[in-house]
Amino acid sequence: MKKLKLMIFAIIASILFVPALSVSADEEKSASTFENFKSYVNSATDGDVIKLTQSITNAEALTIKKSITIDLNGQTYEGSASAADKYSLLTITGQGVEVTIKDSGSNGKIQTKDTAVNSKIIRLLDHAKLTFISGTVANNGKGMVGISVEGESSLVMNGTAKVSMTARSNNGRTYGINIVSGTVDIQNGATVESSDPIGEAVSVKDTLTLNGGTIKSTNGTAISTTMGKDVTVTINSGCVVVNDVRPKK
Repeated sequence: MKKLKLMIFAIIASILFVPALSVSADEEKSASTFENFKSYVNSATDGDVIKLTQSITNAEALTIKKSITIDLNGQTYEGSASAADKYSLLTITGQGVEVTIKDSGSNGKIQTKDTAVNSKIIRLLDHAKLTFISGTVANNGKGMVGISVEGESSLVMNGTAKVSMTARSNNGRTYGINIVSGTVDIQNGATVESSDPIGEAVSVKDTLTLNGGTIKSTNGTAISTTMGKDVTVTINSGCVVVNDVRPKK
């Protein structure tokens, strides 16, 4: 009986005093310089959160291949890219790669210094997905494309996310969102706006779905579709489209 009691006590003790298994939470990393930001992106693992703690004005072209979250935190991320990088400031690429951009502060934005004809602020490639929740992507009167969706990629905009385009200093046409190949879903609260008189807030060569939100062009075209392409535009209730929808050749 004593042996039995000792065995039971030993079993209970082993259960009570087993060390807790460590569970690694998604890691948040603070970036105050482009060098910090680049290092964190290049060494990232899926689930990491990179939070800006200072504005960055000297960013260079950078490719993201992991499913991470970028928190603008009220800061500005600005820079330029070269021809070798297709003038794309941030490129998100890869099957299964899902990136989230948000702004936990206020007035956080991503913008470019590039004036090149084909400059893009964010470029999605190879089935990547971007969920844009809050903050602003702006061309600052320079870049040609706010977000370019290519390679069967997908973009979801919701919350207070905004793409804002103004006329370029070299008078070239601008596109808030350019859907080359893939899908874009703009949901409640999100806004795509353009004040460029020859610009297009959204250019559609594939699939656009509006489930709320606002697309507006002060002087140019709100939504343009390319004739001869297999284009699908679905506008559900609760959407605001200011100006017009035009097919183009």
